[in-house]
This record gives sequence, structure tokens and C-alpha cells, in this order.
Amino acid sequence: MKKRLWQTSPLHIELLTRKATLPLVGEVFAGVYRIQRVLGRGGSSTVYQATIEGREQEVALKILRPELLEMPAQVERFRREALHVSNLRHPNTVRLFDYGQLSNGLVFAAIELLRGQPLGERLSRKGKLPMGEALNIIVQVLYSLSEAHGQNIIHRDLKPANIFLCQEPARASVRVLDFGMALALDTLQVRLTTQGNIPGTPQYMAPEQASDQPLSKATDIYAIGLIFYEMLTGQHPFRGMRDPDVLFRKRHRVQRYNLDALPPEALAVESVIARSLAPEPLHRYVDADEMLFALEERIVIPSPVSVDELYSITAVQERHRWDVILTLLERADGAMRGGDWLKARDSYQSALGIMTSLEESAFIEMGEVNQERGRALLSLAKAHRELNASGVAEDALREATRFLTPGSVADLEARTLLAGLMVEQGEHERAAAFYDAVLAEMDANTPVMLRDKVHLGFARVALLNGDFADSLDFAQRQESSDQTLRFQALELTLQALCGQRRFEEAWEQVEQVELDSEARFKLLWAAGALAASHGQLEEAVGFLERALELDIGKALRFSVARRLAELEVERGRGESARYHSGRAVAIAQQMNDRWREIAARLALGEVLAFERAYDQAIEQIRAARRLQKSVHDREGLARTHYVLGDVCWRAGDLKRARKYFKEAVRYEDEQPTEFMVMAVTRVAEVTEAMGGLARALDYYKYAIQVAGRLGVVQVGNRPRLGMARLQLVMGDYLMAESLFQQIIGATHADTLAREVVHAGLYLNWLYTFWGQGATIPPEIDEAITSVRGGVVRDLSPLLQQWRHDAGGLLHHVSDDNARAILTKGLQSVLTEVQP
Repeated sequence: MKKRLWQTSPLHIELLTRKATLPLVGEVFAGVYRIQRVLGRGGSSTVYQATIEGREQEVALKILRPELLEMPAQVERFRREALHVSNLRHPNTVRLFDYGQLSNGLVFAAIELLRGQPLGERLSRKGKLPMGEALNIIVQVLYSLSEAHGQNIIHRDLKPANIFLCQEPARASVRVLDFGMALALDTLQVRLTTQGNIPGTPQYMAPEQASDQPLSKATDIYAIGLIFYEMLTGQHPFRGMRDPDVLFRKRHRVQRYNLDALPPEALAVESVIARSLAPEPLHRYVDADEMLFALEERIVIPSPVSVDELYSITAVQERHRWDVILTLLERADGAMRGGDWLKARDSYQSALGIMTSLEESAFIEMGEVNQERGRALLSLAKAHRELNASGVAEDALREATRFLTPGSVADLEARTLLAGLMVEQGEHERAAAFYDAVLAEMDANTPVMLRDKVHLGFARVALLNGDFADSLDFAQRQESSDQTLRFQALELTLQALCGQRRFEEAWEQVEQVELDSEARFKLLWAAGALAASHGQLEEAVGFLERALELDIGKALRFSVARRLAELEVERGRGESARYHSGRAVAIAQQMNDRWREIAARLALGEVLAFERAYDQAIEQIRAARRLQKSVHDREGLARTHYVLGDVCWRAGDLKRARKYFKEAVRYEDEQPTEFMVMAVTRVAEVTEAMGGLARALDYYKYAIQVAGRLGVVQVGNRPRLGMARLQLVMGDYLMAESLFQQIIGATHADTLAREVVHAGLYLNWLYTFWGQGATIPPEIDEAITSVRGGVVRDLSPLLQQWRHDAGGLLHHVSDDNARAILTKGLQSVLTEVQP
């Protein structure tokens, strides 16, 4: 039985009901059922006649009305009916073939298509029924309930409308319908209605049900007795009364039936009906089996369906499900071929869900089922892989290997895909072992494409391990003509050559192969990235400039121009960087893409600032700011003001720098972030440079507080360093020492090198001032050494910057004697730590 996800959360329902609509005649519903016509519309659902696509099997398709998806009780009732009926196999119970919920929210159930009429229609037309016919109907209803009661399920809504009389002449000509109100007695009895309403139909419910008291199997017995009475007399004890009046009388155990109205031929069953209608459940028959036994004692009743007939009905149900499975798999395979991964995934999942109901089938060959299950799981994994759901794909592949024949092509393919996922997860050794095992089991009959996939897997593992020669060897073993595999092989070849710094050969490989512009661009872009990662900036620029010569779209040309500008800045070629940045701006304007133009103008501003063309840089960044305001990019505006402040700082315009840094803080003030800590710190640094030491100290303290609230210790090191420097100037040496030691104590691998080294140097300077000499304490020496060997290998720029900062501090020291000692200590420290 198909068991799809039933979701009734308000948000999920709100999203689903915006697009959920009932199918039209002629449409294929759920990828399986072609709608033929509408059979009827009820208060909660619409019922269609449908056929399984590509087969002659007819079903009745019951679909919950879309507007009711907003009512969890209605969805739960529909689900409960499907769940209960799926566990009932008796031929007198309506057969359920399939149920589920689609991605648009619609819930449905596919049941057997019945031809005939409900008992309610028969009674309204004929009034009352002959004894033999009434007994035949009530016994078949009891047979259905016997199975349900045996599973501790009570119906709770038995009435003539829920008893269907089929046209077929077979003994199982009655079906019990609508188990939507059914309740499992071994679960908590939960009402599925709104407050004040009682589940069921008042005219047929038992007194305890009308009183909202605990129910039992005897609750169904009351309804059966009432239906039996109505069939034999043509009368209903509460006909014509309003529901509130009926409920009032039943709560107060007011009986209205008249046994004298029964026909003479019903004398033998009079006591059975009387006991069934007892006001108290303890005085009724316990369940359907006891009532059947009572009837057997008094009258000859129709025999139940034989075991052979029951098996025949079960076989029909299971073969129907197998037909649905095959249809779903055909549709899923077609979706895979067409690249519709979502549709393929949903169809495979639906088919696999139904397969679980055939695990112990006596009518379907289980070997065939298991092979189809393994194949479906393999294909499902491929669909998940395309949808970037690697974890789910791995689970499906591992499950697939349980069902596929060991050593078969499908099994080898599943294990190859598993190895590929291991590569992505960094498990290179395990992946190589998997590839080795698969390669060992291949023979002359193994498809060439599968063999190539294994070779490419080996090439990828070798590349990631830095073994470029082996990677090149496996990548060049590609034999199939499949374009995707050929491209992957070429890509790996290119990466292996670049890894060996054989850039000219890599370029020749690209030139020799016939590729469209998009594929050639991907290779050149990858080659450029590889060359840059190896520090070969000139070669990286060469690959990207060749990419610009291709017939590619504006979006790709924009990306290449941006990247070329970055590489030229790294090479120190400002003029070329300015050219490429300007080209990126022009492309963005041609595309009328404000977001790209913002990024391009900011990058151009950075390039101009790098060339010290500060006025032009500010002009470009302001242009970006105007665009950001037009698109209401508040977060981007904060960053842009920060960049403006930085450029003005470098230009020496401290007043404007502080203004822009403050603007950056203002845009981040609603929700403090790490960026806000950085912006406040820059305000403090500019204020300090302008001579406002006391005010700068307040800014540093605020930045440290925000960093503390955010729990970002490393970001807080910069304002902590600034505050310590000012404490040093102001003569609070103990506070300065404490702050410097905090910075060093919080050192991690990702700590900013500037803060670590400067804190150590300042602390050493402080110890020199105190007369401890210029010997660097072990913990400071260790911090500097770790930075020298890790984040920053050349300490000269940091030492030069520190010399400048420390020298600037000396101008703020008012005590001449202290300034002289500090100056001497500065020279001593620089001599000690100079690499």
C-alpha cells in the first residue's frame, strides 16, 4: 500500500491550497489514473471513475475537496479511512487499492469501482425489504465487521448510506463503505470534529456515542440492529426529528422502536434485534461474531465467502497494485530520460511505497518484485543525486544493493555511484576500495560506459590525493562516445596537467577537442582557477582572456571580467585591473542588472583606491550607493559606507572617514552583527587618529561589549587591541597588560595575525618599560612563532605597521620621562623580534 507523507501543518496547508485544484475529465491524476467521468460529489470529496493509464483496470477515485485541506480534522478523517481499509481484506469491505497525497496537497484514495446502489436508496424506493433479502444484507455487513472488530476497529458511522448493494450475483454482493469515522480501540479515542459536534450520524448512533462517552464494538451492534429493524419494518424510530432532539432522546435512553411492527417471518430474529438495540452497551452483543452466532442459533443464515473466493479477491487487489507499480515505473523512467528529476523522484517513491504491501504476496513473483525494487531504488538515487540530495541518494543506493543481483550491471552501477558519493564526502580510501572491487568483478560483458565511470572515479580520487600522474593515466582511458563522460575525462585531464604545471599542454587539450562554447568555457574557467590556486597568475589570466574570446552570454562575460580584475590586482597591474573592472560595469549596464552593476562599481572603486586614485574611487562607490538605495539594499549600504570610510581613511580625509563608518554602524544598528563590531572599531580608530582618545576609548568599549554579546571572541580582538593601546598611553599599564594577555590567550589558528603579533609586541614593550628587559616571554614568542609559520610567513609588513602605530602612540604620551623610556624600549623590541 502506498504510504505517502500526510502533512496538515497550517503553513504547509496554506502553501498547498494556493495551487491545489481538482482534476478535469481526461487528465492523468497522480501519474497513474486517467479520469473518465465524475461519479458524484459529496460534502467532503468528489468521486471519479478512472482507469489505470495503459491498462483496462477501472477504479473509483475519491479525492478530498481542496478547500478542506485547511481543516486538519477532514484530512485526518480521510487518512484514517484509508489506513483502516488498507488493513481490511474481507470481500464485504470495500477494497482499497491505493492512497496518498500529491505534492500539490490533494489527498486521494483509489477504491474498487462498485456498480449498484446504496441501501439507503433501496429503502427510500421500496420502503421495506423481504426477510430473506434483509437477512442476507445484515449477515454480510456482520461478516465485514467481524474482521474489523477482530483488529479492534469500530466503524462508528454505520447507516444505510454506507452499505452498498452491488449488482454482481456473487455471495459477496454487499460492501461496507466509509471507514472515515472508524476508531482503533487500542489507541487514544480522539474526536476529529469541531468543539460541540459528535462524530457519527445522530439517527443511527448508539446512546453512549450520543453522550460522547467511551465507545466499544457494541456501539456498531446498536447501528446494525437499527438498520435491521428499518429494513424489516420500513420505519425509522427517529425519522423526521431534528438532530438535537434525536441526541437528547438518546442521551436520556428514550427508546422509540416498536417490535410489534416486525413482520411475522421476523419472529425468530426479534430477540436479536431487541438485544442489539439495548440502551446500555453491556446489555448488547459484544461484537459482530457474537451477533452472528446468535443469528445462527435461531435461523439458517447465508454462508460466508469461502477461503478460495477470499484468495481470489486478494489476488485481484495485489495484481492491481502491481499494475499501478509498473505504470509508475514507466512514467518515472520517462521523466528521468527527459530530465524531470522531481517528477521522476515522486513516481519512484510512490512505486516503492506500494511495493511494501507486496512483501509477502502469494500471487506476484517476489524475485521480480525485488529486482524492480532494486532498479527503482537505483534510479531514485540518481534523481536525488541530480537534486543535490546526496544523503538521501546514499541511503537509496545502500538499500538498492540489498535487492539487486550481486555482480549484475545494476549492482555494479549502484556500487560505483556509492563510491562517487564517498569521494564527495572526503572518504577517498573507501572510495578507491569500492572502485577496486567493482573493477575486479567486471568482465567482457560489462558496458563500456560503466567501465569508463569507474576509471573516471579512480582519476578523481588520484587527483584529490595529489597524484596527478595516476589521475592523468585513468582519465585518458576513456573509451565510450558518451559526450558527458568525454567531457568529464577532458576536465580531469586538464586538472591533472595543471596540477603538474603543464599549462601549455592543458591549453592544447582544450584546443584539440571539438566542444561548444559553453563546454569550452567551463574548461577554461576551471583551468584558470587551478592555475590561480597554484600561484600561476599569469597563466590564470591567459586562460580567462581566452574564455572572453568565446561566444558566451553577458552573464559569463561579466564573471570573467570581474575575476580578471581581481587577478590583475594580485599581480600589481592596476591599469589592467581598472580596464577589466570598467568592462564589468559596462556589461552590467548592458544587462540592465542593478545588482551586478553595484558589485562591479564597488570592485572598480577598490581597484582605483589600490592605484591611489581616491577621488575616482569615491565617485564609483557613491554611484554604487545610489543604486543600492534604489533597490533598498540596507545590508549592502552598510558595507558600502564601510568601504567609503576605508577609502577616505587611506586618502587622509579622517573627518569623512569617520562619517562613513558611523553610517555603516547606523545601518547595522537594528540587528548587531560581527560587521557592526568591525564598523564601530573603525570609528574608534579614526577618532583616536583625530586625537579624541577618551571618545575613542568609549567606542572601543562598545565594540567589545557587542562582540561579547555575539560570542565572537576573535572579532573582538581588534577593538580590545585598540583599547589596550589607549590604556598604555593613558598610563593604566595594568589594564593594558590584561587586555594584551587576553588577546594572546584567545589565540586560535584563525586568529588575525595583526592582533596576535601586535599584542605580543606591545606587551613586550610594556615589560621593557617596567624594567624587565627586552626578553620576549615564552607565551608571546610562541604566539609570534605560530603566526610566522602559519597565517603570515613574512612578519616584516606587520612589524613595519606596528612600528608606525607604536611611534604614533608616543606623541600622545605627555610625560617626557615615560616617553623617553618607551622610545628606548621600542627600539629594543624591534631589534629582538626582527626576523
